[in-house]
Amino acid sequence: MKNTFLQLLSKKEEEEFRVVELGCGPGWLSKSILETFPKAEVVALDGSKQMLEHAREKMEHFKSRVTFDLFRLEELDWIDPLDQQVDCFVSSLVIHHLDDEEKKEFFQRLYDALLPGGALIIADVMKANSKSLANYWADEWEKIVQEQSMELFGDLRGLDVFIKEKWNMYHFPDDPADKPSLLSDQLRWLEQAGFKGVDVSWLKAGHAIFGGYKE
Repeated sequence: MKNTFLQLLSKKEEEEFRVVELGCGPGWLSKSILETFPKAEVVALDGSKQMLEHAREKMEHFKSRVTFDLFRLEELDWIDPLDQQVDCFVSSLVIHHLDDEEKKEFFQRLYDALLPGGALIIADVMKANSKSLANYWADEWEKIVQEQSMELFGDLRGLDVFIKEKWNMYHFPDDPADKPSLLSDQLRWLEQAGFKGVDVSWLKAGHAIFGGYKE
């Protein structure tokens, strides 16, 4: 997934450009961008002070090229100071907290804030358009978590927590914080906002990487 993001930015290693990560969490994506592109600058935004501190620690080596700030995804006023100052917006597992109408406005505001040639690259969970597909995605997700648990711990403790905490939204779709949209709808909304080259680059277990570019 990380390499997909880095390639889709469509930037050369020696280029100077500015990336804003929406919901940086512990900072793995921002750190990868800073490592790969030595002249890039990153603005890391998150709704949690604790996560921002984790990200700050992770990127201490790059502190001259990264800034951190709190934001509330749904309020959109954080976009105004960034207007025409951003080359790329990236986001991982955040946008699904917006409902359909909020996503439409969100995509438009991001498009307007991008510099010409800019990119929006998103990784997120999708809404399934049938029960059978939701069940398939749920099973595939559990298989992936099982494999990751074995790789990390040598046992199934990671999978046990995943099941106990009901993190598989395709088995447990009732969390009001989760508002996934159909992938087809989101691609259409990106095009309506003005993005070109809109497409899906990766899809597995209901998780997709998709986005577009501003000409």
